[in-house]
Formats: sequence, C-alpha cells, structure tokens
Amino acid sequence: MGLFSKLTGGGGDKDKPQREFDRVTGSGETVEILIDNSGSGKPYELLDVSLGGFAITGYEGKLHGNQYFEFKFCGKKKDEPAEITGFANIVRVKNGMLAAKFTPQPRVKSFLRKYINS
Repeated sequence: MGLFSKLTGGGGDKDKPQREFDRVTGSGETVEILIDNSGSGKPYELLDVSLGGFAITGYEGKLHGNQYFEFKFCGKKKDEPAEITGFANIVRVKNGMLAAKFTPQPRVKSFLRKYINS
C-alpha cells in the first residue's frame, strides 16, 4: 500500500471500518411498523438484527431515510413469544428492503442481547 492510500484511508479490506455489532440472520422473526397509535401494523420478515438495528424485507410503504418510527419485534424462544416495542431511525429503504438503527434504548438492547444469546 502506498503512502497516499494510507493518508486518504484507501488500501483494501483491512481499512474498512468494522461494524459495532455483529448481525444475526433472522429465523422466522417479524417486525411490525407501528405507523399509528392503533398498536397493530403489518408484519415484515426480519432479514437480520443486531444490538444496533435491523433490516426487513417486503417493505413497500412511504417511510424514507432518516425518518423515525415505532416498531414491534416479534419472535419466539423456547416456544414462548418474545416481543418488544421500540423506536428506530431509517438508514435505507431500497428494493423492498428497509434498514434501521435503534435510538438509544437500554431496554431494547437488553432484550435483544438476551434474545440473540439464548
């Protein structure tokens, strides 16, 4: 790697920033986007989740990047429902995929840490 690439941050994969949290591929979980106060939304298939956010597939709504929304995570562990609601900020909406990052919420992070590790 040349001096210029070191100065500009170029130079291959070893210079790529590492993700703060590991992603876990979805295994039947869904995420509902709670657009109104009715408490029910359309379930979308979870592509992946981490302690920092999630991605869903099949999204065709009107939400766009940098928009905040309320969600409900629905999964199962040991045949028991595992659900939590929270807030997220949209990172990307493209080709039916919506990616979002969580706003600071210790209870959501704690829930997901237990869910992912059990």
